Amino acid sequence: MVQMLIGAVSAAWTAFAIDAILETARTQGSAIWLFGRSIALVSPAGETAVLTLLGASVGVVLGFVASSAFQRLRARILRVAVQRRQEERSMLNAKLIAKNDLLAWRIDELEAQTDRLLARRAKLESDLTGVAVTTAELREKVRRGEEKPAELGEDLVVLPELDPLEEHN
Repeated sequence: MVQMLIGAVSAAWTAFAIDAILETARTQGSAIWLFGRSIALVSPAGETAVLTLLGASVGVVLGFVASSAFQRLRARILRVAVQRRQEERSMLNAKLIAKNDLLAWRIDELEAQTDRLLARRAKLESDLTGVAVTTAELREKVRRGEEKPAELGEDLVVLPELDPLEEHN
């Protein structure tokens, strides 16, 4: 609201000043004119000073308008850049959340798989321990001669003893 009031006063002042400068410059004599009427009689040096001050005030007002226009443009550009960066950050955060969720799911799956593999390993180790014990027992029995190889088990294959091959000349 204040900016609108300042803008209206600035526009009115600019209109008055430009009209005074143009009318005073068109007329002869040393009087200040505004909207077709003489408002002051001054010396030529005073007329020059008044017109210079009016021109300077119009320049200040136009400079203020241009400056505020550039500031608004710059603010809009910065707002767009900040909004774009916030969108990029929110997209990055969404990606990171999705990645973390995926990794958490993967960790649970890997832990379950590890548990299954450890259980399988324990079972295989117990099976191997049983085989090692059975093998040791069988070897001990064979060493003592308590059992014949045919009695050791049905799965046992007994190979006949072979004579070494003689070289034929």
